[in-house]
Amino acid sequence: MKRKILSLMLAACLLGSLLIPAVNAEESQTMDADMTGADLRQLVVEHAVALSEVEWTCMEDIDFTHAVSWSPNLYYQAGTVYHGMPYTSDRPSANANLDEFLACRNGDGEYVGPVSWNEMPGSDCGGQVRIAYAWAGVLRGLEMEELVFDPGEESLAFGLVPVGDYDCSGFSRSGSTNKTVLTVNGEEKMWECYSMLQAGDCVFVLFADGGEHIMLVTGTPEITRDGNGKVVPAMSYVPILELTSDIHDKGAYKTNWNDQSYSFRSLFDIGFIPLTMEAFSRGSVENPAFQNVDIHIGGSAGFHDLMSGRVVSNYNIFTLTATITDTKGNTVLKGISYPNSLRADLSELSYGAGLMNLPAGDYRYTLEAKTGFGEKVMVDTDIRYTGCEGAPVVYISDNGTGNGSSPEQALGNASGYQDISATSYKDGTFNRALEMLSETGGTVVICDDVTLTSGRSLTRYTNLLSPFTAPALSSDQTVTLTSYYNGVDYREANGAELILQRSKEQAADLELNIGTVWKDLDFRVDYKYAMLPSITTSTIGAFVSCCGHKTVIEESVNVSLSLAGETLDNAKNSKYLPKIYGGTYNLSTVGDTDLTVLGGSWSAVIGGSHEAYMVGGTNLTVGGKTVVYDSIFGGSSSNSGTLCGDVKLNITGGTVSGKMIIGGSNRFAYDGYRIALTVSGKPDLSGVRIINAGGGSAAASITMDLGEFKNGGENFTAYYNANEFTEIVPAPEPEPEGSPILIPAITAAAMAVIAAAAVVIIAVGKKKKAKPAEQKEGQLK
Repeated sequence: MKRKILSLMLAACLLGSLLIPAVNAEESQTMDADMTGADLRQLVVEHAVALSEVEWTCMEDIDFTHAVSWSPNLYYQAGTVYHGMPYTSDRPSANANLDEFLACRNGDGEYVGPVSWNEMPGSDCGGQVRIAYAWAGVLRGLEMEELVFDPGEESLAFGLVPVGDYDCSGFSRSGSTNKTVLTVNGEEKMWECYSMLQAGDCVFVLFADGGEHIMLVTGTPEITRDGNGKVVPAMSYVPILELTSDIHDKGAYKTNWNDQSYSFRSLFDIGFIPLTMEAFSRGSVENPAFQNVDIHIGGSAGFHDLMSGRVVSNYNIFTLTATITDTKGNTVLKGISYPNSLRADLSELSYGAGLMNLPAGDYRYTLEAKTGFGEKVMVDTDIRYTGCEGAPVVYISDNGTGNGSSPEQALGNASGYQDISATSYKDGTFNRALEMLSETGGTVVICDDVTLTSGRSLTRYTNLLSPFTAPALSSDQTVTLTSYYNGVDYREANGAELILQRSKEQAADLELNIGTVWKDLDFRVDYKYAMLPSITTSTIGAFVSCCGHKTVIEESVNVSLSLAGETLDNAKNSKYLPKIYGGTYNLSTVGDTDLTVLGGSWSAVIGGSHEAYMVGGTNLTVGGKTVVYDSIFGGSSSNSGTLCGDVKLNITGGTVSGKMIIGGSNRFAYDGYRIALTVSGKPDLSGVRIINAGGGSAAASITMDLGEFKNGGENFTAYYNANEFTEIVPAPEPEPEGSPILIPAITAAAMAVIAAAAVVIIAVGKKKKAKPAEQKEGQLK
């Protein structure tokens, strides 16, 4: 944990060095903040209370009881009035702010926004505190999602320090709980520290199972002392504003927000330690400052001009609003985003299809950024909009410096992309391009090398700082990813590739929250380290998550491996090839997956998720020129995954080796589901050693149609538990060449895969531009 925190501290320093000088430059804009630390405390509490009191009527039943293991009672009932933003977690775009939630209410206070676990605007316990701190300006220079609730010197860069002088040196996330700290200090020391809590502070507990809980202090503790002046812990109380994952009947509220008191005794017994923000001790507050970065709006402006550039600030920006009015002053279009970040990208603005449908003509364009201190107009100018004909196209390149409107004006990586932080992925050209097209659809043209190096999460695996690289989008649109456009093949012209780069510092993966079609594209996974990090065997190689969005990988897609840019042999290093998931790795999803893989070389192809709860089924097609080296799972690839729907696995071509687990390794949440395998065409299945129903062995209907292929024989060296299938469509009799061999049962055993301790080059081939025929037998061991 120390290594991770120090890396985060470095990231904060780097971010500060990038942002603060910029927003303090002569061209930056400021507003007054005549406040002290005491004022900040009051603002924190006021905003937290506002979040807890917002009223809304639930229009339909919203069932989150199975969303995560800690939400067994989280069920919002239709027709019920609730107070407080809903409890949600695992939302890709992080915690929602109040503006975003209010935008999902109609004029009667009825909630009309998204209702899935991953999309409903809300918060979890830590998000509540982060939002209140960010709104009050406590998080100056710090990204909201990078605030960690760890005590001690390592957290000083993030503003959190212990309340009182208790010894927190024994705290460690790799240890058991906060009780390690409490035991060292003793009860009487902690009673006195609890006594020093003030409004705006928080209490934090780390549980033995790795879970944690954070609560906000809303006022001064009520302290009872005995005749010797010692605190009576059972009669001394801290006023708390708490967000939990349970629905409670608290009078008229009947909500998961609770304003209550905790005794010192209960805080200690549960394991809470008191924390405060360093900003509360400041005598004055730095004025908010803003700056436009790469925004060039004025005069002639098109789609790309209005969707590129950003506003940066030394305080978190809650809402960014672009307003377009006609010559008579009538508002004709608005774009809104809720960045909750020190930067607000114009590519995140939600216009719907508005910009595509806006007629060319003269307009007034106004851009406004909102923090907890107020709103600041960043752009207010006349424009002549050139219109947008057809679905937009965005050209991208690592070294691009333009707005993406042409190969010469390719959109590139913004400053800060190489930093190690939870938000640096937003600076990547790939992320920015997908955001620009998230509501309109269109085409992203990889016209030169585009390298994905960083991600949005910093805490998923020990020693890995960046498990995901991709935008968190919600869209029904489809974006085409290609290197061939308008008659130009940029793979031949520029050696263009989409490169997923994995290092010890940032083991990036690709998470796509938008429907995509991959065509005429070279996708390469480049390992920069010679030693594998300490990660689970299931994540040795990279992975691509389609997050439930319809995804098609066409035959013209090539997937390859390299070590520090040197081409490697796919077959000899197959376990390092990426896995591709129709769902997610471990985030809950709602709806059926739809994944078609017709090209590329993959370690595994999975119709569902790895270890997530999926409210839906899967539809997976593998065919064309696809090569699958290890396994195909129709459902989820881990027995921790759960499905609530049918599984359809279609093999129409390609080369498949290893095992095919039709239902997946997962369990199913309900009875009555069906699983089916259909083989058509002439795929090469000679390397398949096991086919079974997996976690679907108790399904109501299990169908296997092998088409031209027969159980056993040359095509299958093993067939597991044939008699568990309730219906097998017989294959035509093959030409007589000997009797097929059928092994009716094989002992089901979990195969432990031991990760190689080192990655060694046996023989290195040519650089990345080498054609497949010229590859040498480079190998990862």
